[in-house]
Amino acid sequence: MITNYGLNRVRFINPVSVGSRIRDRIVLLDVKEQKEGRILVTTTHTIEIEGETKPACVAEFIAMIFV
Repeated sequence: MITNYGLNRVRFINPVSVGSRIRDRIVLLDVKEQKEGRILVTTTHTIEIEGETKPACVAEFIAMIFV
């Protein structure tokens, strides 16, 4: 089972216009083994807008995996 554990460093950089195409680029930052069969995974999400140079949002997402 995977649970949303929270967000770090959320930045809203550029507004997204209605009808715009967006893409989420995800990069794995860290994997930490916790006690009792839990794994903490941190990823960076960069939400890009087609045709724009600046992304709409950059955020670190934290998920807890129970094994």
